[in-house]
Amino acid sequence: MKNSYLLLLLALGGVLAFSLSASGERPNIVIIVGDDIGFSDIGAYGAEINTPNLDRLASQGMRFADFNNLSKCDPTRSAIMTGLYREGSGAVGFPQLLRDAGYRTFFAGKEHLMRWVPERVYAKNSFDRWFLSPFSPFMLRDDGGFPQYDRGDKRAIFEVDGEELDVLELQTSKPFHKTDATTDYVLRFLRERDDSDQPFFLYLAYHAAHFPLQATPEDIAIYRDVYRAGWDVIREQRFQKQLDLGVLKEGAVLSSPSNNINIARQPPAVDNYVTERIKASYYRPWNALSIEEKDAYSLEMAVFAAMVERMDRNIGRLLKYLEDSGEAENTLVLFFSDNGACPYDFNRDMAMPPGPAEGYRSLSAPWAALGNTPYRYFKQFGHQGGMQTHCIASWPGVIDRGRIEDSPFSVVDLAPTLMELAGAEYPESVDGVPTSPLAGVSMKSAFLGEPSPEREYLFGGYKGFYSFRKGNLKIVQTNGDTDNWELYDLAEDPSEVRNLAPHDPEVVAELRDAMRKVVE
Repeated sequence: MKNSYLLLLLALGGVLAFSLSASGERPNIVIIVGDDIGFSDIGAYGAEINTPNLDRLASQGMRFADFNNLSKCDPTRSAIMTGLYREGSGAVGFPQLLRDAGYRTFFAGKEHLMRWVPERVYAKNSFDRWFLSPFSPFMLRDDGGFPQYDRGDKRAIFEVDGEELDVLELQTSKPFHKTDATTDYVLRFLRERDDSDQPFFLYLAYHAAHFPLQATPEDIAIYRDVYRAGWDVIREQRFQKQLDLGVLKEGAVLSSPSNNINIARQPPAVDNYVTERIKASYYRPWNALSIEEKDAYSLEMAVFAAMVERMDRNIGRLLKYLEDSGEAENTLVLFFSDNGACPYDFNRDMAMPPGPAEGYRSLSAPWAALGNTPYRYFKQFGHQGGMQTHCIASWPGVIDRGRIEDSPFSVVDLAPTLMELAGAEYPESVDGVPTSPLAGVSMKSAFLGEPSPEREYLFGGYKGFYSFRKGNLKIVQTNGDTDNWELYDLAEDPSEVRNLAPHDPEVVAELRDAMRKVVE
């Protein structure tokens, strides 16, 4: 009965969706996902990084002030594809259902699904055409190699429509840059459609700005002096800009940087650079650094910013194609990131500076704290710094320009939302197995500026860092501590700086019991 009712709602929602666009047609749908890009790391959410294309999408569409991922790459990407938080013998990839409803479907970039996700959900079984990129650096060495593959335990192999290709076989430009190549194949897929009258769904999953920190010299030069001001000053500047933009919920404050640095899950420091690697794991006031340290650390963030700007530049290429083809007016575009900025030390060679293809460097924790301004903690944590992502939605003629949405939404909401807009049906069973009920709610009301649907709960975090939220109350775990959960009232304290657990242990117990019933 429950699934039948859901099918009816989805079917009706699909019919209603046809009248949303000015043309009366079902919209094209584009999801663009950034990797390890913090809440404040784009211009429309406070950054000094040049992101004119994303900023334009935000000005002509809407921004979410409380959009949640699952704080780590693979759980977030699994939730995007399935509409589920976890488990999944009955999981269905919603792009398959859009394809069944008459959409052409395309994927490009990083897939990275969890082990529980059935193979039927994989890109090769969910999309008409796909470009899968390996976990590899962004640029190619002059001799045609990817540095970290020199160890011999991996191969830099890409997959295009089921065919495995070495990077040299698919190289579309010199110097090779993965962000450029990913966009090249997206545009190829769209241009080679044999029936452009069909609506399309595109899932564009960039690897930027995940480590390693690699960017072209000309892109780095744009930012080489910007970050010499240091993480303290720039974090204050971003927070003030966020207040001016209105992208923070009322009551948000700038959390203390000393509460943002995670040192419990750093990979062990080895090799001759142990001192430098330990320093990168901790916060220190910028003014306490030596001149040499300031120069080295400012370069890290300059490379990261260069990677984000190059991603934005490539998003601009896609937007230009949509405009030139006349499809922009009937296209819903969503942009967000898979988790908060990443503080974990994966540096392999501290002697090699960040930037060139020969290096393999990651961002230092204080810069990751900057990325997640004003929130605490980062990627993997169930705190807002791990789970809160910028989210932009643009749909000309449907979404009001410049609006900011305060209601909470999540990546699990994408599947029910996009099926509703596409008129796709959610099956009662798949491969003889009953389908798992979708965990999310529809975002259509947010697009239309209507009251948002009530949701039962929000779940997030990663193993040992789980969070569970009902209404405004949220419990969160840190470093696998099963006995000491934190409690926050996000209506009064969206920055999570006042832990209420010592004062309200009964509320913590109630929320833990509720979490066990639905996600354990």
